[in-house]
Amino acid sequence: MSSGRKSCEFVSSRAAASEVRPGFLITLPWDIRRPGGVTNVASNVGRELAAGSVVRPVFLVIDWDTEGIREDHFHGIPLIHGRLDCPLSEPRPARSLVAFILRLPGNLRRWSKVLKRLNVRFVNMHYPDLTGLLFVIMRKLGLFNGALILSFHGLDVEAVRSHGVFGKLLWRYLLNNSDRIVTCSADLATRLKLAAPYITTGIEVIHNGIDEEEFRTESLRVADPIADRDPYILNVATFERKKGQDVLLDAFFALDQRFSEYQLILVGADGLFLDDIRTRIDNEDTEAGRKVSIVIDAPHSTVLEIMAGASIFVLPSRAEPFGIVLLEAGLSSVPVIASRIGGIPEIITHDENGILVEPDNVQELRIALEMLLSNTAVGTTLAAQHYQRVVERFTWKSCASKYTDLIGKVP
Repeated sequence: MSSGRKSCEFVSSRAAASEVRPGFLITLPWDIRRPGGVTNVASNVGRELAAGSVVRPVFLVIDWDTEGIREDHFHGIPLIHGRLDCPLSEPRPARSLVAFILRLPGNLRRWSKVLKRLNVRFVNMHYPDLTGLLFVIMRKLGLFNGALILSFHGLDVEAVRSHGVFGKLLWRYLLNNSDRIVTCSADLATRLKLAAPYITTGIEVIHNGIDEEEFRTESLRVADPIADRDPYILNVATFERKKGQDVLLDAFFALDQRFSEYQLILVGADGLFLDDIRTRIDNEDTEAGRKVSIVIDAPHSTVLEIMAGASIFVLPSRAEPFGIVLLEAGLSSVPVIASRIGGIPEIITHDENGILVEPDNVQELRIALEMLLSNTAVGTTLAAQHYQRVVERFTWKSCASKYTDLIGKVP
């Protein structure tokens, strides 16, 4: 533990001596190498900021198992592992509050030294929680003179809503003592305002992005694992109810016999809804029921290969803060059908670069599928327009540029 602390001091001191740009600390509540949409956003924003000349990004992984400070690198960017205590956590909220207070003096000393060595002037918490109160307290005590930016991505908004009275008071204090709040879609901004109507801090919408060059490189890493299959409809999503795979199954089972050569492939991370989906497939005693395949926890490169061969990509979600997978479908030039819900309409405009249907509407989804399956020229046009929209509007460079603009707006 002590050797990790010395390493941090050495690397940070050397960096501070050679780098005059202000530090931009990007925090995550889990390992930055863990797959996932939020991780993807934070890491790509950091990499794009590193390529610029305004700030010097530093990653912080909030690790409750690390008592000291441990320093590493990720894509050439400094990476810190360290513990930030939460003043209110289940299942023992009173105990966590006492522990937070007792550990506060030591944490204030430790983290003020780290921020000073790294010349941090901006703290950007992705998927924020109440651990962010430490930075607020540091500012109140004059131990940190920088800005605090909170970036929300979806389920973290529910955390704001779900706490009891004391937790809501803490969230109110954190939100209104931050300098800016970022959401990945206008719909999520609306949901945050409903969850916390007391917010006085300005909210900025910064859409997520995708790197076309990296996408092409990754999609070519493996041979097509399904080259010999019949044509197929594809869904890529974690197996959870909000993703609506059951709606897609019912629509697929109801397709006209004219489209009996099509298969349905469901690709995604294991989730609580997987058993229900498998039961639905097993109970479908028809030829259509035997044309459904499930692919679990496939490498991302394999997922992209499967996507490249799809006839139609469908995202029938009941809730979707943004939907990076829709950007991947765009770069794959696959026609898209998606729910008119959440942040999806901020990516897909009906009849321009995709088809939108109401969530939970099996009949409407079936009709949309049959329309695209019987009119491939329409699908080709929609896919081409979706590709163009993605490369023009939804890049990580554009996303990072908006964070850079945001930096200029905060004190």
